[in-house]
Amino acid sequence: MKNNFTGESMLAAATIVALTLLINPGNWFMSDMLVMSLTCIAAILLLLFVSFIFREQAHDEREELHRYIAARLGYLGGVTVLMAMIVGHEFSHTRNDALIYALGAMLFMKVVGLIYAKKRY
Repeated sequence: MKNNFTGESMLAAATIVALTLLINPGNWFMSDMLVMSLTCIAAILLLLFVSFIFREQAHDEREELHRYIAARLGYLGGVTVLMAMIVGHEFSHTRNDALIYALGAMLFMKVVGLIYAKKRY
């Protein structure tokens, strides 16, 4: 786990930078080709990050606890941000169904993961 921490952190940071550029924070003019390129780069970086997550192995209870805490905080952060965005859209009387689908998928996969873990371990 210690060996992959730097690479995993760099991939996460690069993915966040690519996603931030996709949001277009400075209202820069971006052509469709640049937007599509950034989308592809962000998707590839995210897939590489996910591969690090799936290959990581905990060697003792402390590392297992760290993985558990990080996963739980990541999940809760994602759910909180999605719910805040859904509430914000409802107050402005607009609806983005993709946010609702993403939140539903996160909740569904959490339940599926719990069922899988109980049956497997």
